[in-house]
This record gives sequence, C-alpha cells and structure tokens, in this order.
Amino acid sequence: MESENLNQYLLLFNLLEYWDREWRKNMTDTWIRFEACDINDPDTLVGLDYQGSFPPPSPRAKNPSQRFSFDPKQIVDSSITNLCFFDSFGELVEVDVRELDRFKGEVTVAWNTNAENSGVRPENIKTLTSYSWFPPRNKREALLKFADDFLENPESEIVSFALFRREPPVLSIDLKDKKFQPDLDHLKKTASALNNSYLAIQGPPGTGKTWAGARIIHHLVTVEKKRVGITAQSWSAIENLLEATVKVFEKERNENLESGLEPLKAVLRKPKPKDKEPIEGVTYTTNDKGNLFADFDLVASTTWFWAHEDFNEENKFDYLVIDEAGQLALVDALVSANGARNLLLLGDPQQLSQVTQASHPFRAGVSVFEHILNDKDTIENDRGVLLDKTFRLRPEICEFISDQFYDEKLTYDITCEKRKLVKGENGLLWHPVSHEQDCVNQSEEEAKVVAEIISELLGSEWKTINQENDSPTEESKKLAVDDFMVVAPYNAQVRMIQTKLLTSDIDGIDKDTVKGMVGTVDKFQGREAPVVIYSLTTSRQELAPKGRKDDFLFSPNRLNVAVSRAQCLTYIVGTEELISTRANSISEMKALNHFCRYVDDLSEKIQA
Repeated sequence: MESENLNQYLLLFNLLEYWDREWRKNMTDTWIRFEACDINDPDTLVGLDYQGSFPPPSPRAKNPSQRFSFDPKQIVDSSITNLCFFDSFGELVEVDVRELDRFKGEVTVAWNTNAENSGVRPENIKTLTSYSWFPPRNKREALLKFADDFLENPESEIVSFALFRREPPVLSIDLKDKKFQPDLDHLKKTASALNNSYLAIQGPPGTGKTWAGARIIHHLVTVEKKRVGITAQSWSAIENLLEATVKVFEKERNENLESGLEPLKAVLRKPKPKDKEPIEGVTYTTNDKGNLFADFDLVASTTWFWAHEDFNEENKFDYLVIDEAGQLALVDALVSANGARNLLLLGDPQQLSQVTQASHPFRAGVSVFEHILNDKDTIENDRGVLLDKTFRLRPEICEFISDQFYDEKLTYDITCEKRKLVKGENGLLWHPVSHEQDCVNQSEEEAKVVAEIISELLGSEWKTINQENDSPTEESKKLAVDDFMVVAPYNAQVRMIQTKLLTSDIDGIDKDTVKGMVGTVDKFQGREAPVVIYSLTTSRQELAPKGRKDDFLFSPNRLNVAVSRAQCLTYIVGTEELISTRANSISEMKALNHFCRYVDDLSEKIQA
C-alpha cells in the first residue's frame, strides 16, 4: 500500500474515534475540576450557600429554580450556560444556568427531573462546575456511512472524498493563472465553477471575508439559481454570515425596485430569539416539514442538520458555505458535506483555531482549514484563494502581521494610511511594566496602566475613512469609550481591568461599557477598534497556569488576533521578564519569536 493511501486510512481510523476521545477527556476534566474545588478556577463555583427554591420563571418553563450564592471576589466565567454536579454513584447531573451575576455572587439554575431524582438535595450542594459536552448524535451515523463508502470506493468523485484526500479543487478556472486576482468578480466565477468539489478562501484580518462570502452567496442564489446552506462551529458565526447575506439581498432589492426581484427565501433552523431582534426577512423554525427545507433558497443551521440521513443526490443543496472553517473540526466538515454537492470554506486558522480537548493521532483533531493548509501559514494557490489585502490595518501593523503570520503576502489598501490618531503614536507600542509581586492571572499594575492609557487618549482626535459611499471620504472624530478594545489572557485579569476602569473616574465608563470593551481574545475575533491594548498579565513564564504557556499565553494565533483588531494603534503591556523568557521547546521558541519581533524590532517603547 502506498504511503499516501496508508495515511488516509490511518486518518480515517482515528476520525472514527474522535468524539469518543473528546468525551472521555471532557468527563475527566470535569471530574477533576469538581473534586479540586479551586476558587481560582473560573469554570467552577465553590463554597456555595443555598438561597432557596423558586417557581419556574415563565409559564413555558417546566422546572423550578434553585438559587445559590458565592463569594463575589471569586473569578467566574460569566458566559457559563451549563453547570453540573455528581451524585453519590458518580453520575454526572447537568443543570442549565438561568441567571449568573458574578458581581452579586449569585447563580440560579433550572432544577430538572434528573437533578430532582439524583438523590442530592440542593441545600447540600457546595460546588458546581461547568459542563459543555454536545453529543454527536446523528453525526456519528453520518461518519460511519462516510467510512463505509470510502472503503468501498475511495476514488469516488464526491466533495467529501475530495476534501478528505486534500485534492486540489475541481474547477474550470486555473487558480495559478497570473490573471487571477482575489477580487469579488473572480471569486464569484471560481465558486460558480465548482464541480463536486470545494473552494477554500483564507481571510486574514480586515480582508473582508464575511463581506465577500455574503456577496458570493448572493451571486449563487440570484445568478446561478443555486440553493445554498450556511453552517459554522457556533450559532453566532452562522447568524453573522446569514445577516450579512440578507443585507446584500435587501440592498439589491432597494436599488432595483422596478426590476421585480424575487425576495430571498431564507430560514434559520432555530426558534425566534427572545433576547434580541430577529434577522428581518428570515424564517425561524426547527420544523423542516419533512423535506429538509426544500422550499427555501438559503438555509442556515448547525452541522447536525447537514449530516441528516435523509439527504441524497436528488435533494442535496448545491453549495454549503462553512464560515470560520479554521475553527470547525475536519470530522464535522466531512459529515456536513453529506448535505451538499460543493463546499465553500471561509476562514483563517492563523487566527483562533480549532479547539480540541483530547489528543488525536494522525492530525484527526485539526480543523478542516488546517487539513487543507497542511502545516503551511497561507493556502497554496492551487488549493484555494488568499484574500491578500486588508482594509483595516495601518501599514505599521500590517507589516508585522504579514511578516509573522502570512508569509509576507498580506498588503494594505491605500485608505489604511489615512486612518490615524492625530496626536501621538500610531502602529505598535510596547509598554513594559514592573510587578511589585509575582502575578499569575491578574496584575493590578497592568490594569492601572490600561486605565491611564485610556484616560490619556479618550477624547483625542483621530482620522477615519467612511467607506459607505462609492468614493471613500476622510472623517475626523473624537475617540469615544467604544473606540477602545482591551484584551487579556485570563478572566481574572479581565475582571481586574474592569474594576480598575470603574474606579478611575473616566467619563463614559460604567458597568455596561466595561463589559463591551474588556475581554479575552475569543470575545473579539471579527471585531475592530482604533486602539487595542493587550495586557499579558503574568510576571514570568514559569508562573503561567499549567497548560497555558506556549499554547495559550504565547499562542501565535492569539497574538495575531489581539494585535490585528487595531485600526490605528496597538499597545502590548507586560513585564520585560516575561518577554525575555528562555524557550524550552521548538514550538515555544517559534511562539516567543513573534513577541520578540514585536518588542525588539518593530514597536516604539514607552518608558515605564
């Protein structure tokens, strides 16, 4: 058996074990957190005091609520939606979070039937820890079918096999042709030319990946008369691309009222939201009427829907667009291909990458985009398209991002030169800070510096570019509170900075604004601001929490996202000792090199 074929079978075997490995690691980590009762663990609530039982919050809610209090000083991840405890037999019992107020130190959970029958009384619960496992359900059967079909006929020309084998896209257009440019017209033609194949579009920061994706979908539906699906790792990513697409259709209809354009028939496979405005013109329903939404042009749903067993060659969608494909597991992309003839992959694994809990041999745990890149930073021009021009980053920031993460292939639009802070520095700044005591996951000194930077710059003038019209125009504005983005690696430091800002008497800052402007890197992907401040927090590398050194604190992906949110100016705040860390492995050396390049070669230094 040839080496390439052997590697394919080894990968297939390990993909079949993917969800079992993830589940076992998830359960082990959950049990360890629950038993440790670590007050410094943001995923675990410890020292709980029972506050009582309350009736269901609405007529539709069946289960009563149980409320607990905890020390407000405890660092808690406010995004937790599911908690769990273990009964006397060691069985996990999951409860939904109805309300979590970390400032008051209160959590309210839905006391479901499993909790009621667990034999554990709520007044005896002292610890709850997060739990976020989503079982594969029908995706497991879809993967088994994929494996059976591949073993029977590995040379079959279907999109999932082409993706699995990492074959170049089957196109009538030569991506290597020097005449090909990654502009919208060429992207539309390329996507339209797919034939039971896939096209990967890598979108570095500010290159307009979502903008391009929405217009490609519009072209496929209106010009090519194709049915298109949308999926991603998260509902937020799915809804983001769907909303952008709907706006393109709406704009087109408003500009051509006399042409009699048919309205878009779009459906989002989930109930209509109660906590935010629904996307106008989109049907919200989980009922596909037994025909997999055959009456709709555009269907947006999670990978479970696209792995549905009832999809066949007759009712498959023409295209499935996978957004944030750098964060979607290869196995999820393969089973999602069950519902479409062609795949369009939008993403960038150089930014936030696929998150796995377990270790997977033979690259079975990589994202679908990492699978295509095959350890390269940028996509090869015979396998996809690199959007190579950013419309966000000033030249100084673009130079660093391009050199360190994109093989020097990323350029900037001329309008980026005009976007600037009028007084003071633009580009990259390094602000060293001395810690009086060793800091692990929070630093008061760095929080103070963050507040001082914002206080100094707030209200100052900056130039931006209005690109809403056909010809971009320059505008002068004053820096407002929401023009700042503060990034920290730990939830503890996020809370420390929020508290410091609230007590610094800065105009316009309150509890609501600090929640929006301060967060971890994960919160800010896809967003931008004139000024970004990145607090590294930890005093020295050896103090970094276990498992959060080269793969977290010094993560190249996280540095890329943090720095590239900035339109005009990026500050990195940290200690000289941390940046001077001696690498202990090749991967750590590569990660540290990005920070050294920022601090030593490219940035202006602010004297502490």
